[in-house]
Amino acid sequence: MSARIDLAIQNLALLRATERTSPDLAETLEPVTEQLHEIAGATVPRATAARLLEVSQPALDRWIDLGEIPAVLTPVGRRAVPVDYLVEFLDEVRAARENGHRRALKFVIDERRRQAATIELADVLDEHELASVGAHGHRGAELRSLAYHRLVARRLDATRIRQARRRLESWTTTGKMPAPRATTWRILLQDGHRDELTEVISADSQESSDLRQSTPFAGAISEQERTRLFDLIRHWASANASAA
Repeated sequence: MSARIDLAIQNLALLRATERTSPDLAETLEPVTEQLHEIAGATVPRATAARLLEVSQPALDRWIDLGEIPAVLTPVGRRAVPVDYLVEFLDEVRAARENGHRRALKFVIDERRRQAATIELADVLDEHELASVGAHGHRGAELRSLAYHRLVARRLDATRIRQARRRLESWTTTGKMPAPRATTWRILLQDGHRDELTEVISADSQESSDLRQSTPFAGAISEQERTRLFDLIRHWASANASAA
C-alpha cells in the first residue's frame, strides 16, 4: 500500500507539472488526477513525505518546526503532511534539481520566502480596513481571513479551483462542511463563475465573512505567504495599539 501511495503522489506531481506547462490539458487529465487523489488520501506520514522529497525525517521535521512546511494533526494526534502541499513541493523540487540545485528543497523554501517578502498589507487591505486591524474580538480574525482570501483571489487559477472543489467534496462527505455553506461554495466553484467567486471571497461583508469561516481554499497560498501576511497584520495591530 505504501508503494502505491508513493507512486500516486509522484504521478500527481508529474500531472501538476504537465498542467502548469500545458493548461489546456488540465480538464482532460482531471479524471486521472481525481483517481490518484483518492489513492493518495488527504495527508501522508512525515516519513513518507521525507522519503519522497529525498531528505531525512529529522530534516523535514526541522522545516515543519520552523513553519516552512505545513503539517496537520491526524485523529490519533500525529503530525502529517497535506498531500496537496507535498505535490507542489515535489514539482518545484524536481524543477530545482533539473536546474542544478543540489539542496533543492532549501532552494524552493528560500524562493518561497523571497516571494512572500514582496507582500504588503496595502496589497490586500484598504485604508479603512487597515484602520480596524487592531480591533478586538471577531474583527481581527475577519480581517486575517479577508486578507488571506484577497491574496488567494489574486492567484486564483484553474488548479486552485479544482483543488478547492476536491477539498469541498471531501469535507462534505465527512461532515466537516455545513450543508448550506457547501451548497454556496459548490455553485461558486462551478466553471464560468470565477468572477463571481473572486468578488465573493474578496468582499468585506458579513455574508462573505460567514462563508469564509468554512473555506475550501485552505492551503491555497504557500505557508510562507500565509505567515508573512499574518505577521504583517499582527505587527500593524501592535503598532496601532502602542500609538493609541
